[in-house]
Amino acid sequence: MGLIQINDDVLDIASRIKEIDECYYIMFNTTKRRFEVHNSGQGNNTLATVIPYDTLDARTICYLRTTRRERAKELTKEIELTNERLQQNALSYATAEAEIKLKDYLKYADDKHENVDFSALN
Repeated sequence: MGLIQINDDVLDIASRIKEIDECYYIMFNTTKRRFEVHNSGQGNNTLATVIPYDTLDARTICYLRTTRRERAKELTKEIELTNERLQQNALSYATAEAEIKLKDYLKYADDKHENVDFSALN
């Protein structure tokens, strides 16, 4: 695995991450073609996180601050709320789709029931 340490960059990200944690340093992984943040205080496995962007910029600083271990409980709560919202949206969508299909089925299932009252479905 080819790792190149980034000590200087145009936006000074390599030194700005030290404000977040003095043990942080940036490596570019030439094999995987990505930026990684390592932590010298972690022992043998220094990889702390992979930067999800192709370039080093202010997003890197925001990402590192957001994903800090100290925010674990807050991040977990955000994930749970997002999952609840997604689940509710999926349930609403499935209910609406089922209602449409049921109306179509009732409408075309039997020509004798032309005057079916759909108001109970709404």
